[in-house]
Amino acid sequence: MKNSYQNQVVWIVGASSGIGLALARELAARGAILALSARNQESLEALKAELANQALAAEPIKSEPVSPSKVFHEHKVFVLDITDADKVQRTAQAIRATFGEINRIIFLAAAYAPMNIDELDLCVTKNMIEVNLMGAFNLVHAALPILKSQQCKSQYSQLQHSQLQHSQLQHSQLQHSQSQHSQSKHSQSKQCKNQLVLCASVAGYMGLPGGQPYSATKAGIINLAESLYAQYQQILDIKLINPGFVRTPLTNKNEFSMPMIIEPEQAAKEIADGLLSNRFEIHFPRKFTRLLKMLRLLPYAWSLRLTRHIKT
Repeated sequence: MKNSYQNQVVWIVGASSGIGLALARELAARGAILALSARNQESLEALKAELANQALAAEPIKSEPVSPSKVFHEHKVFVLDITDADKVQRTAQAIRATFGEINRIIFLAAAYAPMNIDELDLCVTKNMIEVNLMGAFNLVHAALPILKSQQCKSQYSQLQHSQLQHSQLQHSQLQHSQSQHSQSKHSQSKQCKNQLVLCASVAGYMGLPGGQPYSATKAGIINLAESLYAQYQQILDIKLINPGFVRTPLTNKNEFSMPMIIEPEQAAKEIADGLLSNRFEIHFPRKFTRLLKMLRLLPYAWSLRLTRHIKT
């Protein structure tokens, strides 16, 4: 499990702090090559330097000079304002040009300000919608053509390789080879699916008192991820992340008690493991999220009566 990301190119949007920062450290430790994006260039450059130092410390000392391929596989910083659709497009193309391909794209950018609906600050609300929801749409719009074109390319390459193998088979080996090929093809098909990941929140499961407008943007992301999965599950690995409370600069703004809150490092491990699974949704901590899922399944007549007593 530790090296399951070896040499995979992973683009993390929102890598400068919180869950994104912790996930960057976790995936780098597992061998991923990272494209790091956020608005804060200073934080990204510091993270890149930190990861480079950790990689050097983990490697045995060698007298040989560093090879060009080693330099190529360094983590890279791509400063990005996710609300700028044109910049997102250019950044996606630049990352693909730099690394040759992008295996996983993870949207973790988020804006949050606690407020009640009767004290709504429309400017702050607009910013949350632009970052959380429109930012997700901007990324999807830029990512889909790249991920789909890579999928077609990888499938075509596999087909050519398959045809060449079959042409070289001896008649006496054909039956055995076809069985092995069928298993290999299934494995390759699963592995070559490029991944698009959107991070929402359990706050998007249902409307809660004092939960707006942040919860509404997260509900939108959940719906977007579900739609993407329904349309592209055959060719892309679409995943949805719904964290509970995680200790980050965003949740530090809350003045209420946050049940079952976890550290970002734990969240990063949950995500890193979940991205390798067959599950569509990655949610944690399970004890907390399962309670909310049960509440979500209730008829409105019951669930709304319960949620009005929840204080946030």
